[in-house]
Amino acid sequence: MLTIYKASAGSGKTFRLVAEYLKLILSNPNAYRHILAVTFTNKATAEMKERILLHLGKIARGDESPYIELFATEVGYPEPEIRERAGRALEKLLFDFNRFSISTIDKFTQRILKAFNREIGVNPRYRIETDSDLLVSEAVDRMIATMESRPGLQAWLESFIGEKIRNNRSFDVEKDLKVLGGELFKERFQGMIHLLSPFFGEKENSRAYLQMLNGVIYGFENSFQNKAKALVDCYVQKGYRAEDFNGKRLGVAGFLEKSALGDLPSAIGVKIRQAAEDAGAWAAKSSKRQQEIVTFAAACLQPGLALLLAFYDENISSYLTAKVIVNEWYTASVLVDLNEEVLALGREKEILPLAGSNLLLKTVIDGNDTPFIYEKCGNQYRYFMLDEFQDTSEMQWENFRPLIANSMADGFNNLVVGDVKQSIYRWRNSNWNILDRQVMNDFSGFPVRMKTLGTNYRSAREIIDFNNAFFGRLVKNMASFPKLASAPEDYVARFEEIYSDVQQKYHGEKNDLRGFVSVTQLDKGEEGFMAASLPLLVEQVKELSDHGFSARDIAILVRRKDQGVAVVNHFLEIAARPENRNYNLKVISGESLLLKSSVAVNFIITLFRHLTDREDQLIRATLLHLWKNYIDPCKNGDFPEGDIRETSPAEWIYREESAPDFDRELAPLVARVERLLSTSGTDEMITRMADIFGLFEMRRELPFLQSLTDKAAEVGKTVSGDTQVFLDWWDEKGQDVAVHVNEEVDAIRLLTIHKAKGLEFRAVLIPFFDWKLIDYSKKNILWCVPRESPFDQAPLVPVNFSDRLAGTIFSADYYRELFSLLVDNLNLVYVAFTRAVSVLCVNVPAINDKNRIGFFLGQALTELAALDDFGKSWDEGGGVFTFGEMPLFPVTHDQAIPESPGRWYFSDFSDRLRLRTGSDDFFAMAESGVSHKNLGKIVHSILAEIITSADLEPVCRKALAEGLLQQDELDKVVHHLNRMMRHPVAGDWFSGKYRVLTEADLLTSELTLRPDRIMILGDRAVVVDYKSGETRPDSHRRQVEQYAEILRNAGFREVTGYLWYIRENELVNTSLPGSG
Repeated sequence: MLTIYKASAGSGKTFRLVAEYLKLILSNPNAYRHILAVTFTNKATAEMKERILLHLGKIARGDESPYIELFATEVGYPEPEIRERAGRALEKLLFDFNRFSISTIDKFTQRILKAFNREIGVNPRYRIETDSDLLVSEAVDRMIATMESRPGLQAWLESFIGEKIRNNRSFDVEKDLKVLGGELFKERFQGMIHLLSPFFGEKENSRAYLQMLNGVIYGFENSFQNKAKALVDCYVQKGYRAEDFNGKRLGVAGFLEKSALGDLPSAIGVKIRQAAEDAGAWAAKSSKRQQEIVTFAAACLQPGLALLLAFYDENISSYLTAKVIVNEWYTASVLVDLNEEVLALGREKEILPLAGSNLLLKTVIDGNDTPFIYEKCGNQYRYFMLDEFQDTSEMQWENFRPLIANSMADGFNNLVVGDVKQSIYRWRNSNWNILDRQVMNDFSGFPVRMKTLGTNYRSAREIIDFNNAFFGRLVKNMASFPKLASAPEDYVARFEEIYSDVQQKYHGEKNDLRGFVSVTQLDKGEEGFMAASLPLLVEQVKELSDHGFSARDIAILVRRKDQGVAVVNHFLEIAARPENRNYNLKVISGESLLLKSSVAVNFIITLFRHLTDREDQLIRATLLHLWKNYIDPCKNGDFPEGDIRETSPAEWIYREESAPDFDRELAPLVARVERLLSTSGTDEMITRMADIFGLFEMRRELPFLQSLTDKAAEVGKTVSGDTQVFLDWWDEKGQDVAVHVNEEVDAIRLLTIHKAKGLEFRAVLIPFFDWKLIDYSKKNILWCVPRESPFDQAPLVPVNFSDRLAGTIFSADYYRELFSLLVDNLNLVYVAFTRAVSVLCVNVPAINDKNRIGFFLGQALTELAALDDFGKSWDEGGGVFTFGEMPLFPVTHDQAIPESPGRWYFSDFSDRLRLRTGSDDFFAMAESGVSHKNLGKIVHSILAEIITSADLEPVCRKALAEGLLQQDELDKVVHHLNRMMRHPVAGDWFSGKYRVLTEADLLTSELTLRPDRIMILGDRAVVVDYKSGETRPDSHRRQVEQYAEILRNAGFREVTGYLWYIRENELVNTSLPGSG
């Protein structure tokens, strides 16, 4: 059985997921071993785990839980039995926590890939790289460096630059190539790369195909031009001119003369087609030569024009198809080359981009039976639970589908939860059609039931009532979008199908919660809509504050980042005005928390630039500018952090005191930093710089400094630790990295609508409800399969989305994308409007443009105003729609902002990064530069991966490859560990007869314990802890005995504990009195 839950916004999706999970483990306390629950974010994973453990604990302890009544109804157990079963399930879950399988879809994918690394040809030491842009960036740099040997890239550049010049646009070849690289991770491209690579690998294929395309294009243009020219010659030879015919140069003769000159029409007008059918259409009624012209046209021109238009109609589709393909043909060639470069980089660096992992997993799933997959990954899953199913991609579904089918064939229950209306990540390969239709079709032979979670537990009644009425009309109006009228499929019905469950019920327990909706239409005025909306936004925030809303209760949602910047700048500007001093107008946003907004970070980046180019006077001036105007005054408390002085870096070049100031104040500190360059990585350099220049004393800058340090370490690990590489990363994307903020800070949240998905706020303000529905100016490459001759010689072609596609063989792809874009926009509105708990305020321009979302909002409000429930809501003269009443909350003053520490310290790198020399005794301490503590970590990491003695040498060689061991140490470590494994007591511990758990979690009610090795044989268990120090405190023994006691309580009849002192190879039985 597969159950599909359609979960609209605020309908208790997570509650239902947890309920279904708990029902399974209450029915069978061991079921958790066979359940895989998949979410899409780490936050959702953590939330689901916490809820399951929390409510299991509550039920087991006898506390109140909303699940008790639910289980009594749906499962049929009496309450005492439910509580007893919950206790057993909780105990088993905590003891075997590693098999509590709630995971993000990406982590599950990685787990399977790790198990199959050999089969798919991936080095077992590979790392998953979440930021694929870093790999693409380096691959582009390599391609540009070898451009002379890449004719496809040269041709693409010529075409690309030509297009930019024709459209009067600026361009940056390197940057645009890197943006193009995002196409590599579109699943349509990935799924066909196995066909594209061989096709473009043979250069003759690409050359011949391009020749064919040009033949179609020029053949059509020349034929059409010649046919038109023949008709013009016909009437010219008879002494006629264009002015003699109906419409003169704007009529049929003008059309022919333009065509004869090579000006091909984009479409054939009605009057031209009329002239091909009726000779009378050639002559104006007022013409003195009307009859003469009609007679001549009937004999010569009308039949010729009919043939010309018949030729046009018969061939225009092929012509337009060739044109749209040829415009992007070199794009395909460049991307195939770029893909090969990314793959080569991944092999060299032992990196696998996360965006490519689904394709690899597909090769695993397609090529193996389901039981074998489970055997390799160590779990036999019988129940699958997929959350946020509307965001599943095609490949992700293809990977999960056979596993779910296998489960259903064996009689087990599965469920998916999602909402097509909240699918807003199509640009990340998500495909809402899987939830909407495909899943039902894929499992047509299995029992499938659909359930709708139709009650809204989030919002006030007025919010729900407004959204119910509003979206009913918005869907209908957007379904009538003009360009969809020519679509072959009934997309109007598809719109209604997707939003069939938009109506929600109100949750009765929130009867005391009042709601308020306000929509304000604004005239753009001379300064534009944004300038008109910002002052109103401030007043809306102040009104909410007057009604008891705290700043953190309020969210401002925007469509684009530049709109967020405008909000932040405006609030910063007006916050200090006298009339606003009693209001909290602090705004936290991704833009205000970008690394580039930090003075300390900019100082460090400029310092790095100075170290790479000490002669650049502007860099020196910028460094001095930041130091004198921000860093030094902030440290000394001369003025508040973040104050802005009216100076620019360039001014410091011309000041006489600049050079002496730099030499006196900065040069000695820079010299201290310079001495670290040759021995430090960029992450260490950042902490050193911050310490030397006193940046840690700037409390507001601490999160930015920590984030920059983390990112520097990540870049060093992924790409290179070189300073120039780090600066390149900063220029390309580092400055746009955002710092995470404490959620308890009392400030207004500013988010994009995409970032707001899954969240809720007491009040939601949407100040700029205005964007294009369809924007042809933006590059949007569609990967299409050409199914008609002669274009089907290529397996896949890229074409840019435009209305020209409607007349090509890709018209179905065009209308599908057009419809999907409209659904994307409709879903964005739905997500934005359903975040509100109590208040929703929307500002929209008064417009009459059917390609803008604001037009459809105004249209829907006008229709709502005609209903009895909203008859008094619309003040058309004032352009304001209001519904409900602004709620009033008691004003509280407990929103304390957590204090930062007075001074931050970073650990000293020198103690853990030390050049190590050789030593005869690998286990000696001082001379080798490796302490026993560090050796213990190395041995622990090796022993943690050894299950049987056969694993010893491969694991040690892996440690060598990862730099944990040096070559001259390898043999000594292998020899020592071999001696350990031959210990009389431990002889059979590595024989393979035990079930072995290494570093497994043992959970108690108070803490989590992690012994180094547990060996299980029936109802007997052996627990071992490794120790590498010379001291032997009693705490070691007590620790192992604590492990043993937990295992005994878990049901093992006989448990023996050991301390294994690595250096002496001595085993101590902690269960024997006086041993050791």
